[in-house]
Amino acid sequence: MHIQEIIIDGFKSYAKRTVIQGFDPMFNAITGLNGSGKSNILDSICFVLGISRLEQVRAGSLQELVYKQGQAGVTKATVTIVFDNKDKKGSPVGYESYDEIAVCRQVAIGGRNKYLINGHVAQQNKVQNLFHSVQLNINNPHFLIMQGRITKVINMSPQEILGLIAEAAGTKMYENKKEAALKTIEKKESKLEEIQRILKEDITPTLEKLRTERAAYIQWTSGNAERERLERFCTAWEFTQAENLTKKAADEMLQMEGEKKDMERKCKDLSAEIAEKEEMVKSLQRAKANEMGSEMKELEAKSNELSKALVKATTTWQHSKENLDGEKKAVEKTRKQHKDLQKALDANKAKVSKAEKSVQDITEQVSSCQGRLADLQRQKQGLQAGCDADSKEGEKSLADQLKDAKTHVSTAESELVQLRNRMQHLKSELSQRQKGAKNAGKEYEQLQGELTKATNTVAKAKAELEKLAFDPQAQEELKTQISSEESAVRKLQEEVDALSAQISNFEVQYTSPSSSFDRSRVKGIVASLVKLKDKSTATAIEVAAGAKLYQLVVKDEETGKQILKNGQLKKRVTIIPLNKIQASTVPDTILKTASKSLGPERAKLALEFVGYDDEVEAAMKYVLGKTMVCKDVEAAKSCAFNDGIRVKSVTLEGDLFDPAGTLTGGTRAPTSSSILTKFG
Repeated sequence: MHIQEIIIDGFKSYAKRTVIQGFDPMFNAITGLNGSGKSNILDSICFVLGISRLEQVRAGSLQELVYKQGQAGVTKATVTIVFDNKDKKGSPVGYESYDEIAVCRQVAIGGRNKYLINGHVAQQNKVQNLFHSVQLNINNPHFLIMQGRITKVINMSPQEILGLIAEAAGTKMYENKKEAALKTIEKKESKLEEIQRILKEDITPTLEKLRTERAAYIQWTSGNAERERLERFCTAWEFTQAENLTKKAADEMLQMEGEKKDMERKCKDLSAEIAEKEEMVKSLQRAKANEMGSEMKELEAKSNELSKALVKATTTWQHSKENLDGEKKAVEKTRKQHKDLQKALDANKAKVSKAEKSVQDITEQVSSCQGRLADLQRQKQGLQAGCDADSKEGEKSLADQLKDAKTHVSTAESELVQLRNRMQHLKSELSQRQKGAKNAGKEYEQLQGELTKATNTVAKAKAELEKLAFDPQAQEELKTQISSEESAVRKLQEEVDALSAQISNFEVQYTSPSSSFDRSRVKGIVASLVKLKDKSTATAIEVAAGAKLYQLVVKDEETGKQILKNGQLKKRVTIIPLNKIQASTVPDTILKTASKSLGPERAKLALEFVGYDDEVEAAMKYVLGKTMVCKDVEAAKSCAFNDGIRVKSVTLEGDLFDPAGTLTGGTRAPTSSSILTKFG
């Protein structure tokens, strides 16, 4: 088992949630500048391991471990260490089935301190036993060797080194446990002796006394039974008298029921008359609305026609203006390209004339070399004949002249070869320059044609612009109408922005944890999954759901883990995995009892007032399955506090009654501002 990652939130210098990953199973070193928080990482590890001597983590109390001791708005410090437990040989006892073990310790301002193992609250002893099973004892004095204590460790005596090795191997821990167990046994033995003494001196005499009292109690019981028999006779006589009174009361009840029926008939007549009057009022309101509606429709039709005409004229004018500007830019660009090509063409012509001149010079040099070579060849033929008619006294011999002639011939031949190569190179370069000149000429002709076309297009665009009948007065009238329409649009946009601001608080923003992540596995917050059947119940449903209304529903716990770990959440969120949540509702027997005692319409299960998709049924039962919605306060009180029901209930106005005895109520925002009405 080794550390996989450390999550620090609000601990010492780490004000925000910080995740430290990439630990090596064998050896790790933490480096950084002074004051960057290196020692605080080691302190966080000791904090989770359950260190009891706070001076080793440079703190005087647990409150000092919170960021700035809670003065910066951070009220608690939380450190979570995730251990890799894939190697089952070194796994803690009882945790062999877990591939990862997450141990969390949290301390809040005020001294509240708690541990969690894999998300479940655990006692400190359980956490210490977990680490002791893998030879980790944070209270070992040599568990953490701080700066300045290295020399002390080096200078230890053999006995101290032996103790250090025993502590490192974990055997010292068992010796301490042995000593603690022996002390516990001694205490238990002394306690046992005390118990035996109390049994002999106090309990045995008391038992004798109780036996005597038991005999007296049996005698009293027999007398009490006789008394109860006589009381039953008296009760029977009283029951007979009460039965006679009941018969008289029943006769009076029948008479009162007849009077009640007469009153109900009168009430029905009055209700019919009221309904008739209300119908007359509604008909008058509809007639008035129809008269006003026709005028509004005519005005809206005129406004729409004017808006369309203005948009059409403005669009035509802007389009023509944009075309004209575009054509002007194209003309300028074409002219610039024409100038650049003209310059390039002149430069190429100069290079071609220079190359032609170089070829001419080389051709003359080749001709002179060929004449010189012919002369040398004639001299060579004469020498080969054995005479030189032009030779005079004092000149070189024929052999010397022959040698010199051969040297001149070889030099001339090499120069001739070089000149021929150079001439060939210049010819190829000349042909390339000629081709470039031809291409430049073609490009020039093409650009000239494009320039002509662009000029014609500009002229046409100007003519079309002149043809447009532009009336400044009509434009001002259209602008006035546009401003009035825009003001109405701005008001609507402000309402939309206000609603968006309210709804954005309930959005869960996250990024895909991986490239293959399926976003359809995230269903959304509970409020977005609920569809109200009756908007008048929005306040009651919102109160019944409470904070669960903003919890995120996902398909399974693996999806939730990925979002929490790699989803880069912008805020804290509670996740409801559909495959793990306990979906339960109020039992049918309790619902029948409530319906029978209060009436079927006065109290119903909250689930009956909302609609939802079948795939999120488990989440809906978890959120709303244990609460009933009642029409009035009396019905809500009966549901919450009457024996046989005792279910949390809420009225349509949002007053909450809890069977535990608490009542919640007060002024709330109107139903129209409820988040459920905005989600649909």
